[in-house]
Amino acid sequence: MTDIRFYAAPDGSCPFERDMRAPVAVDITRAVEKNASGLKGNIKSVGHGVSEYKIYKHGGLRLYFGWDKGGVILLIVGRKRRQSADIMHARVLWTDYLKQKSGSQ
Repeated sequence: MTDIRFYAAPDGSCPFERDMRAPVAVDITRAVEKNASGLKGNIKSVGHGVSEYKIYKHGGLRLYFGWDKGGVILLIVGRKRRQSADIMHARVLWTDYLKQKSGSQ
């Protein structure tokens, strides 16, 4: 089973959890569980260590995440209409995650 964690900003906020509102939360949870169980489905790399998982509901949801030592770090939830901006934001968060991680070791 894949370990699933949420990215946490230096101020303690969690952008991914903020986006977990019903009714999309159910579909996001299902997608994360499918991914964790090894069903990779609609996943593609969007560069700089960030991957995108597509959910074809609710206006084209996208889950952005990175892989870290067998685990998934959930970054943000995006939508098709904001895809380019969401990818850039996810890359910034991933870079911050890696900086936080390297500073804590």
